[in-house]
Parts: sequence; C-alpha cells; structure tokens
Amino acid sequence: MSLRRMLSVLLIVIFILADVALADNYFAKTTGSVTVYASAKTSSKKLGTLPGGTWVYLTAQKNGWSRIELNGKVGYASAASIKKTARAVYVKNASATIYKTTNINSTRMEIVGYGTKLNASYVKNGFIYVNSGSTKGYVPASSVQTKDPNTLNKTVYIKTASCRIYSYPTTSASSFTVPTSAALKCTAVYNGTWCRVTYNGKVGFVKKSEVSTSKSVSTASSPVSGKSVSVDWFKGNIQSVFAVGNIATVTDVYTGISWKVKRRGGTNHADVEPLTAADTAAMQRACGNDFKTWARRPIWVSIGGKKYAASMNCMNHGECNIKDNNFDGHHCIHFTNSKTHSTNKVDPDHQAAIKIALAKG
Repeated sequence: MSLRRMLSVLLIVIFILADVALADNYFAKTTGSVTVYASAKTSSKKLGTLPGGTWVYLTAQKNGWSRIELNGKVGYASAASIKKTARAVYVKNASATIYKTTNINSTRMEIVGYGTKLNASYVKNGFIYVNSGSTKGYVPASSVQTKDPNTLNKTVYIKTASCRIYSYPTTSASSFTVPTSAALKCTAVYNGTWCRVTYNGKVGFVKKSEVSTSKSVSTASSPVSGKSVSVDWFKGNIQSVFAVGNIATVTDVYTGISWKVKRRGGTNHADVEPLTAADTAAMQRACGNDFKTWARRPIWVSIGGKKYAASMNCMNHGECNIKDNNFDGHHCIHFTNSKTHSTNKVDPDHQAAIKIALAKG
C-alpha cells in the first residue's frame, strides 16, 4: 500500500474515533447563550437558543460539537459551550439504595433517606451515578428528583416521651432517642406523616404526630377516677408499671392540681422529673411553700389505668435527663414500703402521707 493510501486510511480512522458516542448521558450545563442546531453543522436548521446555565444531557461529542438532549429533544451545539457538571438530585422516596453497579442485585453501598442530597454525574441504564459523602455508586433514576424538597425551616419540639429519630421514614430503620421537648429543625415533610429533621448535627425522621411547633406542649391529662389503691414497691408490680422512662400523671391530694412526670430511675423508690416546664409550674402551684423542700405530700399517681396512693417530696436534687423543664434535678415518689436511698429504710413520714392519699381517694 502506498504511503498516500496509508495516510488516507489513517485520517478516516481518526475521523471515526473523533465521533465519540458517550457511554453515558452526562449532566451538563450551557456556559453561555448557545444556539442549538438540528445536526452538527451551522448550515443545518436552527432549533433555538438556550440561555447560559441551562441543564442538558450530554450524549455524544464530535469534532467540536456536542449532541445534547433537553426535554426529550435532541440537538447539536458547540462543544465549547457545553460543560459536564455534577448536578444535585434528591431522594424522593422514603429511602433509596446506592448500588455498586447498575444492577439491584449488586452490592448495596448505602441506604439514604427522603430528601438526601446526592451529587449526580451521569445516567446509565436507568441508574444515576452519584456520590454521597464517601459513598459512590448507582441509584435508580426513579427514586430521585432534581427539585429540592428541603424548603421548610421550622423549629419543632418533641411532645411525647421516649421519641425516636429514624435514619429514614420507617420504624424499621435504625434510630436513636431524643428527650422530651428537644428542639429539632424540620426541613421537609414526607408523605404527610414524617418530618425530616436535624438534631445535634444528625439528620433523621420523626413522626409528625410526635412534634409540635409550640415549646409549651400541653400535658393536661385527666387523672384516673375511682378509689386509689396501695401497692407494695417491692412485692407489687408498680416497678414494672412505672418503669424507667414511663410517664405518669401526678395529682396533689390537697389542691387537686395535676401534672406529668417521667421516671428517670431509682431502686428503693421512684426518681422522677416533671415532663415539661409547664408541668414544673403546675407542681409549684400545687406544692406552694413546700416546693423545693423535703416536705412530704400525699399524691395520687395515675398510670396504666389505675390510681395509686403515693407520697412525694418537692426537693430538686441529683441528676436530671430533661434539660428544659425548669427543674434542676429530680425528686422522689414513694409507694407502700418503699425506702429512702440514704438510709435504706422505710420512711414513716412518706408512709403516713400514703395513708392520707388512700383515705381521701
């Protein structure tokens, strides 16, 4: 073969290689105003003009031309005016799985929840290649959207006890607990039932029914009616009924004022905390001059559908778990035959108050 012939063949090969069809549809942006043509030549029909910053799919490149797609339509534009750019996409389902390859049977790299922002590079076989922090892989295109759902910026407060924040909006997801009245930032609502929240730098989901936009959550609860009963702290079932973390309604015998408390611990008796600042205020109204003293007061404790005769002191002492209830520490509730922690003995003053509670209701 002559040298001229060899050069001609080589030029044809180079031209073919220059017509590169991309293996994937890349996210790209126009770098400025650009004219789109029906084919890769300026003499072809003009399809229109795209302003700078328009998102398109880059599907092929050829001799200084880019083949692009926009809203299902195909056109050609100068390659210099089309730039591959990672695009933000957001999970639109309860969760989305990032796979190692474009196959749902491949290794699962990570599960991300609704509203999670992912940086997307290209589309391939119905999957989008994304990175989420240190995780890179493929997510089904049907599980994400380009519209950011995280448009809310509301502060909400936990209004129930032992509330859990889940990694994505389902109770089967991993979770952690948050204290009552904790302040969360709600950024989005999923399916009308879950709030996407941030708490101490963590992102998760809490049931919408468990939060309120008001910090002063009403804890009004009618105490159990009927005759109070005596229950032995060590031989009865009260320690399981009023287990650590459970909430009970306390009613002061002398004033009839009620409020809620949460048990935080205690072995010889129940160590409790007022549930909210509103509950502390109710307790203070009931106790009057006895508030934050060791004075014993007869009370009824309503929990599990029963009303138990009990006694309490109003002195705040020791540690606390609820930080925003205006009560620094915890106080004590005694039941029949319970003991003090300091003496490990039954306290006669508490037992006398319990008898008053039994006699009066």
